[in-house]
Amino acid sequence: MLRRHPDWAGQSIGTGRNQEIHALDLTNDDVRSHLVEVFTELARYFDHFTLDHLFAGALSGLPLYRETLAQLRAAVGDAYLVGSRAPILPTVGLVDAMRVGPDIAPHYAPLTDDLSAASQQSATLTTTGRAWQHDRFWVNDPDSLIAHPSVERRADWAETITHHGGLRTTSDKLQSLDGWALEITKTLLASTPPPTPFPSLS
Repeated sequence: MLRRHPDWAGQSIGTGRNQEIHALDLTNDDVRSHLVEVFTELARYFDHFTLDHLFAGALSGLPLYRETLAQLRAAVGDAYLVGSRAPILPTVGLVDAMRVGPDIAPHYAPLTDDLSAASQQSATLTTTGRAWQHDRFWVNDPDSLIAHPSVERRADWAETITHHGGLRTTSDKLQSLDGWALEITKTLLASTPPPTPFPSLS
C-alpha cells in the first residue's frame, strides 16, 4: 500500500521482516476512506476480523483513532471484531473482544528483560491483571491455548485460560498433542464459563 501511496505513511513504529514499518497517517482523508472501502468489501465475505497493532492508528491522535475505528466498526456491521495491541479506553465500545496481553510462547519467562515480550509469564500477568475488563468492556482474549508437550508449565497456562479466557482459541497442531493436551483442548474450547467474580471488598 505504501509503495503506491508513500504519502499515506505516518510515524515509524520500528522494523520487522527486514523493513521499516510505518503506521498509516489517519490525518489523511484518503487513508480513512480507503480503510472503510476495504472493510466494507471484506464484510461481504467474512464475519470475523482481528485488527492487530491498533496502537499505530492512535499515533495520529486518540480522537481520530476512535473516529476511524468507529467507521470500521460500522463498515463490518454485525461481524465479530477483535482488537489487539490497542489503547484500552479509546477502544471501549467499538470491539467485541480484545487481546489483553502479549503473545503466548512455549517458554515460561521472556527471553529478554522486556515483560511485554512473548512468554507465558507475561501473558499470565496481563491476563489476570485485566480480568476485570471481561464482560464489562468486551470479551477478554488471553491469546491462544498452547498445550503440546514442549510447552513449559502448560498446565498453568491452561489454568489461566480456564479462569480468565473469554475468547478461546488454539494454535496447536492437533498431531502435536498428547492425550492430556488433546483432552484439555477439547474441554476448554467446548464452552466458555462466565467470568470469575472478584471477591467483595466490603
